[in-house]
Amino acid sequence: MNTNKREPLIFLKSAEVCGAKSEESLVFEDALHCIRTAKKARFNVCAVYDESSEEVTEPPESDWKRILSISDYSVKSLKEITSDMVRGNG
Repeated sequence: MNTNKREPLIFLKSAEVCGAKSEESLVFEDALHCIRTAKKARFNVCAVYDESSEEVTEPPESDWKRILSISDYSVKSLKEITSDMVRGNG
């Protein structure tokens, strides 16, 4: 498969391999362009903070602010997710 994260195919094929539907799946991503692609393919998205997200590639807002506006969920670290799982909250 010759594709990249700017094309929905990479996310759709990943879901297919797992036997899942896009609308029933959750993609964890840290890059604005990847999040846009996953949303275009009808995936739910959990944004994962990365320092590079503070860049302003599309003024006037930082990428992180744009990411938050289109993501379904967000975490500052993947540790937030594993911590909740250990406590039995997820």
